This record gives sequence, C-alpha cells and structure tokens, in this order.
Amino acid sequence: MPTIRDLSQGGVQPHESTHVSGGSDAFLSTDLLEAIVKRLQESGGPTTLTLGAVADGEFLQRSGSSLVGASSPGTTPLEVKIVRYQTVY
Repeated sequence: MPTIRDLSQGGVQPHESTHVSGGSDAFLSTDLLEAIVKRLQESGGPTTLTLGAVADGEFLQRSGSSLVGASSPGTTPLEVKIVRYQTVY
C-alpha cells in the first residue's frame, strides 16, 4: 500500500484515493469493475459478507455473514434469474 503523504507539503496523492466517492476520478455506481474480492457488501444492512469456497456447479448461499457454496437441494427446482448487462459509454 502506498505511503500517504501530507498533500499540503507537496506530497503525492495515492492513486487509490482518487477513485473513492468525492475523489477526482471517482467510480460511479454504473461502472462495471473487474476485480478480485474477498468481501461483498449487501444493501439491506448494509452488511459486509466474506466470500467462502464455491465449487463448480454450486450456487451461492448466505450463511450468517458469509457467502458460501451450496449444492442443489435435490428434487427442489431452483429458480434462475438471468440479467443482461448493457455497457454504457
């Protein structure tokens, strides 16, 4: 992580801080980001959920404050919602 310097003394603003809300190059809620994450914030609480292991063929299931992989509950059909994203320029 970059060292944060006192900007009033001619320091350089760390690149990451330009992307926070109110920064000079802030990300918008409509921006599609590609990243590796370990936590996800849901909108209800908001609660920060940790991401656990999810094997191929499993679906996401909330378990307390974590999202984990779970197998299909056998004969119970699963409802799948497919959402199409459109890139906006």
